[in-house]
Amino acid sequence: LPQMIALQSQLSVFAHTARYIKNPRLRQVFSFHPLLVGGNPFTTTSIYSLIHALERKWGVHFAMGGTGEVVAGLVRLMEEVGIELDLGRTVDEITVENEQVRGIRLADGTTMPADLVVANADAPFVYKKMIAPEHRPSWTDRRIERQRYSMGLFVIYFGTTRRYPQLAHHEILLGPRYKGLIKDVFEGDHLPEDFSLYLHAPTRTDPSMAPDGCESMYALVPVPNLRANIDWSSAGPELRDRVLAYIENAVCPGLVSHVVEDFYVTPEHFQNRLLSLHGAGFSIQPTLTQSAYFRFHNRSEDIGNLFFVGAGTQPGAGMPGVLSSAKVMERLLPEAPARRDRVTVTAPKLVQDNQIDEFRDAAAAASVMTRYGTTFSWAASLLDKGLHRDLSILYAFCRYVDNLVDERPDDPEVPEILAQIRHDLERGQSAIPPVALFLDLARQHQLPIVCALDLVNGVASDLGEVRFAETNKLIRYCYRVASTVGVMICGVLGVDEPEALPFAADLGIAMQLTNIARDIQEDFDNGRIYLPASIIDPALVTRVLTDRADPHEHEALQAAVVELLDLAERYYRSADKGMRFLPRRARWAILTASRSYEAIGDLIRQHGTGYWRQRVYTSRLRKVRAILGTGWGMFFDRGDRHAPRRVEHERGLHNALSGLLSVSQLGY
Repeated sequence: LPQMIALQSQLSVFAHTARYIKNPRLRQVFSFHPLLVGGNPFTTTSIYSLIHALERKWGVHFAMGGTGEVVAGLVRLMEEVGIELDLGRTVDEITVENEQVRGIRLADGTTMPADLVVANADAPFVYKKMIAPEHRPSWTDRRIERQRYSMGLFVIYFGTTRRYPQLAHHEILLGPRYKGLIKDVFEGDHLPEDFSLYLHAPTRTDPSMAPDGCESMYALVPVPNLRANIDWSSAGPELRDRVLAYIENAVCPGLVSHVVEDFYVTPEHFQNRLLSLHGAGFSIQPTLTQSAYFRFHNRSEDIGNLFFVGAGTQPGAGMPGVLSSAKVMERLLPEAPARRDRVTVTAPKLVQDNQIDEFRDAAAAASVMTRYGTTFSWAASLLDKGLHRDLSILYAFCRYVDNLVDERPDDPEVPEILAQIRHDLERGQSAIPPVALFLDLARQHQLPIVCALDLVNGVASDLGEVRFAETNKLIRYCYRVASTVGVMICGVLGVDEPEALPFAADLGIAMQLTNIARDIQEDFDNGRIYLPASIIDPALVTRVLTDRADPHEHEALQAAVVELLDLAERYYRSADKGMRFLPRRARWAILTASRSYEAIGDLIRQHGTGYWRQRVYTSRLRKVRAILGTGWGMFFDRGDRHAPRRVEHERGLHNALSGLLSVSQLGY
């Protein structure tokens, strides 16, 4: 509270902005952003001016494939840890007895007992519509109705048969009025004649969101919620036409004639389908008395073992806030009992094989890195003995998992062994030496096990035939099998700054892309074509690598490889910006590995067509030249960021970053 007073949090975002900016149009530009989390700029606390600072510092990211890919990532994560999903059924009531949750009752009358319930429907809707009044003395109907709710949303989704390259990914189109329009939206009982809108054109970042030559967009218009007297059956079609005509006149000439498909949702959709009280688009408003502690709590004050996530709970609305509300559950939920139907193999055949001997202890792990990863071994030798040992253990674990798939791709036992590794990682102990060594390392450095699980699942995807339709799907694969390792290396090196991790992810992607460019023939022989079909036809790759191609097709394959290396180059340059976060001695080691891999790419470019017939290696002299050719400034960046470890913060951050999508600085 003292800090909030010092920051003058009692001011609204608009009042705070007006203290520094006089021009009315600039005031509008610098204060409208609370609308993006359901707030009125004239009543939302000035704390939310931080949105500008956060976006400037960490950037704005997009999940390739759209928000649905975030959902799909969460689904994959739940399935990987053994959560069963039961979809397509409606919950009518949360049953309570003696102030303790007892389960749920479905719309068809089925009851399901439960030790605890986590509700991701809107908290005020759940309290008012799903829990009997006698069980909620704190959240009475009267108190719920006294809350100030966000505006409603009218969202029209549409596809066009032409592209509009003049659009940015995000566009804000402001109408002729500001304060008056905001008042009508939040307090009025009718649909205003004018509007402002947010236009989203994701194909600027992710062309796969629409067919070639087309656009996939949506326009979001703030409108009154269902407390207003609006007949959406007639207002909806009329507003749809007005919005499309406005966009056509403002930024997209000829839009209406090129719209090939569209649909829209109104506040009724938010209430009836998404269970948001009054059809509010963002639950309750983020006013001072409805922010932070004063929002709906993640743990119910009235009912034991009832929990909430979503826009109406702490910390707040918007994608980052909603996902963070789910992260809160990690600390609040009691530990779940171990499932009895999980994989219980304790001594897979490979443990008895001679192959396992090379992974038996830390000394053997160092030999593994020397044998399989000369570049990494050379780079790690620049570190002190303790870090060299720890990185050897991490490398040996990754190599062990990789070897399972690469050296025994047709062995029916391999999927079973991978399942055992997942099980062992989750329970924290293993009879498999490299996994046991890694688990000890993870406990020592507080490494996120979910990164290791991501790695195992990424490597497991190489079983069978491998094809990628689009570049962004290849990048996601690179994230799972390489960026996760970069994040764990950060933990071993003691790097705990959150902003360092995207750069580590980028270096992993860059090096994996270089591996793919180098190993095209070897991968093909194992049934894998990593070059995306969006870059080159897999059939052409097959003809070249089986000696059935014309000379111009060899050139096409080389051009595709160079395109992949150009993409890797972008990631290397992004990763360079993160070197300042490393301890100075570690910068030498990481840069050695990075530049050595870049040198592989240079050799591939120089060899031209046919290089794939013999694996490209770089001499130590060439590696030294590559390292010496870099800028020295990154070694002496002002201020060594090697700060004391903040374990709990780091663990939560790593868990949030892994298991979903890439956290690349470049936006994949």
